[in-house]
Parts: sequence; structure tokens; C-alpha cells
Amino acid sequence: MEKSIEKALNRNSHRMSYNIRFANENDISFLVETIVAAEKSGTPNCGLSNLIGLNEEQTKVGLTRILIEEIEGCEFSTTEFAIATFDNKPVAAFCGWIEGENEDEQPSSTLKSNLLIHAFGTAIIPSLQQHKKLLNAIQLNRTPGAHQVEYAFVDPNHRGNRLIDKLIAFLTESALSKNPKVPLAEVQVYANNLSAIKVYQRMGYEPIQKAVYSPELTGNTLPYHEKWMMQKKLL
Repeated sequence: MEKSIEKALNRNSHRMSYNIRFANENDISFLVETIVAAEKSGTPNCGLSNLIGLNEEQTKVGLTRILIEEIEGCEFSTTEFAIATFDNKPVAAFCGWIEGENEDEQPSSTLKSNLLIHAFGTAIIPSLQQHKKLLNAIQLNRTPGAHQVEYAFVDPNHRGNRLIDKLIAFLTESALSKNPKVPLAEVQVYANNLSAIKVYQRMGYEPIQKAVYSPELTGNTLPYHEKWMMQKKLL
């Protein structure tokens, strides 16, 4: 009994010791690992690397360049990431932004494509064209003006402490402080990521749209052949 109480106290102490803040340039290496892990969705297949025709290490080099650029309005922006730290070290991250609220009022998909070509060069265009049918199949359009969250990651040693819940709450509160009229929040997730879907449902997100494509088309390019758009109302 005493050991059980001690474990419970240690667990509660562990949960209370996290700090949530926005990311900065010192977190870029952690954010790169976050993006790659999220792109895999629990599988060996890093969708981003496969779509642009590069290996993971080459992808990480390019992602580092992108994050240093700091272009707001999509999932490749350092300061749009929230970070959970433990003992001053990052252990979890999640990105959030308001769709279309950037310098040129562009969709995040356009910003993301431009950043990829800027960082990796035109050499990735043939690979993107090769996967054009797959890219079109997985496209789920984000709602302009809605709060988007993307690229969730929690260090395995810190899972079970509801850090994604805390990061979503932090990002949503920040978005509403900037624009109290944000009507919706959205997140995209591969259907094989059941643990993430459970978290999002607990936070009030529900599926509103699904992109389903043949496993043959997906092959080993993407983590799964089905992707969901989940949404919740903020107003």
C-alpha cells in the first residue's frame, strides 16, 4: 500500500512539474524531430520524406532551414509551436495557427509548398509531380479563419500526463486572445493514430471529413490510407 501511495505521489509531482511556453530558435532541433515523428504517425513511413523524394536526414536539414526562416501561418513556423518542458528540457510539442492569418493571407498549404521548394530546391518537384494523384487524394481543405493544430509529439517517457491536452488548451487560448472571433478549431490526423484521435475527442473535436484512398496508391509512401479532419466549435 505504501509503495502504491508513493507511486501516486510521484506521478502527481511529475505532472505538476511541466511548463508550457512558445518555442524559440533553441528548440528547433526538437521541433524537427517532432515534425518527422508526426509525419510517421507511429509507422516507419515518413510521408514528407517520401513525397519529396529525400531520406530522413536530408529532410531534417531542410526542415531546419525552414524553421530558422520563421514564416508564420503554417505548421513550419517555430514560434507557432507550443512546447512542454520538464527540467527545462522540451518533452512535447504541438503547432497551432489561424488559417489564412499571415503576411500574404495565403492558405497554409500554399505557404508550406513554397517553403519546401525554397528549402529543398526545385529538385523535389519531379517527386511531388510523381505523387500528384496521392497528394490530391489526401487533401483536406482547412477552413479559413479557423484555428489549426498540427504535428503533435510527446516524448515516450512523458506520455500519459495529458500533455497534448495542455498544449491544445494553451494554443487555443493564445489564438482566442489574438482573435476572439475565431469560430472553429481543426486538426488533421491519420486514422491509424487511435491514441491521438481519443485525445482530440476528449478535447471536443469530432470527425467532419475523411479522405480515404486505396492502400495500393499509398504503398509505403504514407503512414496510412485514411486521413481525418476533426473539428470543434469555439463560438
